[in-house]
Amino acid sequence: MSADAKTPERGEGGYQDNYSALYSHESMDPAARRLKADKTLAVLKDQLGDRLRERRALEVGCASGGVSLNLCREFAAYTAVDIDANAIASARDEALLVGAPVEFHRMNSEHLDFADKAFDVVICSHVYEHVPSARRMLDEIYRVLGPGGVCYFAAGNRLQWMEPHHRLPLLSVLPKFMADRYLRVTRRLDKYYENHLTVFGLRSVVNRFELIDYTRRIVDDPVAFCAVDQIAAGSLKHWFARLAVHWGYWLFPTYIWLLRKPAI
Repeated sequence: MSADAKTPERGEGGYQDNYSALYSHESMDPAARRLKADKTLAVLKDQLGDRLRERRALEVGCASGGVSLNLCREFAAYTAVDIDANAIASARDEALLVGAPVEFHRMNSEHLDFADKAFDVVICSHVYEHVPSARRMLDEIYRVLGPGGVCYFAAGNRLQWMEPHHRLPLLSVLPKFMADRYLRVTRRLDKYYENHLTVFGLRSVVNRFELIDYTRRIVDDPVAFCAVDQIAAGSLKHWFARLAVHWGYWLFPTYIWLLRKPAI
C-alpha cells in the first residue's frame, strides 16, 4: 500500500489541520530554510565527513520541503515525508521545477511505511512537538535506521518564556486545558496541539539511542556550525548563551542532538 493511501487526513489521530497554511512563515521562507539546512549539514558533516554522500537519508516532518531541497544533493538518496497533503504537493511541484533528486511522500511519522534498516541518516528537526506521540515517532526512526545510523534531532524545550510557534509567553509551560483557553482568549486557535517536553522528557523518549550532544559545541563555536544568525560570535548574547548552556542546560530553549543507533 502506498504512503499516500494509508495516511490519515490532518485532524485525525490528534494531528493539527492545515499546518502548512497556518505556519507558512515557518515552512516557506527560503532564507530561513537555507539557514536551517546549513546548520543541519554542519553537524552531520562534523560527525560523518565525506561519508555523507554514501548515505541514504530520510527527513521526517519535511513540511513544504524547503530544507529537503537544500540538502538532497548531499546524499546518495534522499526521501522526505510529512502528513500534510498540501505541503507535500507543494514540495513535489518545487522539486520538479528545480530538478531536485528527492522523493516526497505523504506519511504519518508514527507509522513510517519503510522497511527496517532502510536508511543511514534521519533528519527530525523541530518535529517531535507536533506529533501525538514523540515516543512512537522515535521508535519508528529507530526501526528504519540501520545499525550505526544517526538521527539529527533538533528539539525545543517546554520550559521557555516565549513559545516559538504562537509567540505567547509561557504558553508551552501551561497545562493543556489552560493553553487551549489562552489561545482562544488571544484569538489565535481553538486548541494548542503542540506537545513540548522538558530536557528530561526528551532524554526519556530517545533512550534507545546513544546521545551525542551538539548543543554546547554549537553555542561555543557558532561560526563552525553556521549559527551566527542566532548567536554572533564574541557578542554579549554569545557570552550569555555560553553561560546559560553550561550552567543552566535544563532551561536552554533548544537542543541539538545526534542520536546513534547501536551498531549491533
